Amino acid sequence: MILSILQTAENGRPGWGFSDVSIMRDGDPNRRLQVTLGIQFDEAGDLPRLLKSYCAESGQYAVQILPYLPKVNTGNNTATVLSQARGFHDLLRSAGSDQVMQRLQIKLFKATSWNPALRWVWANGLCFPLSLLIVADSFLQSNQMRPSLVQRVRIALPVTSQVDEKNWVTDYTNARHAWLKAAGGAMATSSYRTGCYLRLIAKGDWELTSEVVMNGNRVRLPETLAS
Repeated sequence: MILSILQTAENGRPGWGFSDVSIMRDGDPNRRLQVTLGIQFDEAGDLPRLLKSYCAESGQYAVQILPYLPKVNTGNNTATVLSQARGFHDLLRSAGSDQVMQRLQIKLFKATSWNPALRWVWANGLCFPLSLLIVADSFLQSNQMRPSLVQRVRIALPVTSQVDEKNWVTDYTNARHAWLKAAGGAMATSSYRTGCYLRLIAKGDWELTSEVVMNGNRVRLPETLAS
């Protein structure tokens, strides 16, 4: 259930979206238009690492992608070079059907979002599925649990009771929701994520046993992480 919710938060539906290509400002520290592939791979983040790994493993479209590598995350203050390169976008969509690309996307997601989230909840005494979902979403969107937001919560970590866990996660989610709203632009729009989690908190659905509505999209299918 957690993975389906995360995928829907990013792509609007459950599933990895291996071939999904978006041109957006969200995720770029400079707020310029950039290319995002799949669930999380943008030019200012992990797209360069993904494409280098794909070429190193001689993926089906590696020869065509290789000349684009020096251009990733280059451009002016308005847009990256590749955000305007439709041929590159089509190439990424085609590469998304390659099993090498699919395997690498899942592997990198685990390394940068899922596994760090697991380590964070274990280290801080969180045990509810909803807690893991909220922490994993933070890593997926921001590559971290932002210290400035964590420090706004008065309850000490690691938590020592389920009551403290619920209070900590509630306060953190409220702080993150307010931060996203205040950021403006695409970041403010993405507050639908925290809005969804606050509704789950209000319902008391800490075990994630009911249908979830993320940005108007219903999520109800269970799943496991692919190996």
